[in-house]
Amino acid sequence: IVGANASLLTAVAPEHMEKLLDLPTVAREEGIALSHVAQAGGNVAINMDDAWIRPHFTTIRSGKKISYSMTQLLENGLSARISSAEDTLEVKGLAGDGKVLRFALPLPGRHNAGNLLAAIAIAHGLGLTPQEIERGMKTFRGAEGRSEVRELPGRTTVVCDYYNASPPSMEAGFELLAQVAAKNGDPSRVRWVCLGDMLELGEQEEQYHRSLAESLLRLKIQNVLLYGTRMRFLFDELQARGFAGTLSHHASHEE
Repeated sequence: IVGANASLLTAVAPEHMEKLLDLPTVAREEGIALSHVAQAGGNVAINMDDAWIRPHFTTIRSGKKISYSMTQLLENGLSARISSAEDTLEVKGLAGDGKVLRFALPLPGRHNAGNLLAAIAIAHGLGLTPQEIERGMKTFRGAEGRSEVRELPGRTTVVCDYYNASPPSMEAGFELLAQVAAKNGDPSRVRWVCLGDMLELGEQEEQYHRSLAESLLRLKIQNVLLYGTRMRFLFDELQARGFAGTLSHHASHEE
């Protein structure tokens, strides 16, 4: 039997709800990834910004705990923020002298900065130096269908972020789209989203699809193309809220 000696949870969110039914059950089941490894004496990184994950810092009493946060200054953990240029993660707590260390973001978006901080926390817990962490980051390759930004002719930028989406990952994708659109001081760039159904959301799937309307309106997405039976809920919600841009729902990929 091979057991993990390091573990982290980046977030707890509505996912796998078809079988796990509700968010507290998702949090309990995913939390086993932390408690099981800690009980075996391993390293666990705990995201203090997630209300479902944060309690593990108190309840876990074995193993080695490393806390991290993007929103608060931790006395004995890793604290970080994104640089004003949004291309660097500034981390405090890695160096004993309180020095701030900077790491280039391998993927755009605030959610990816949080993922990087989680990885740095685990690496730090395993004894890697900042120099070794930086060296390892140079070998990073992103996954297809996650935060891919592709430049097409005619100043057209496509954000490909479609693999196995949940409501929070959809919203993170919208934020990334807005960030890319505003790049180079041009916030007026026309924004389109093309969305397919989110699966495995259980009995609350209608509510979760409708909830995406809030972010689309707040971020001033002008054009929305939707596909799938569940995305019909979002189509109806945007219509009810008086969405003024291009809005269409399609029953097939060919459409």
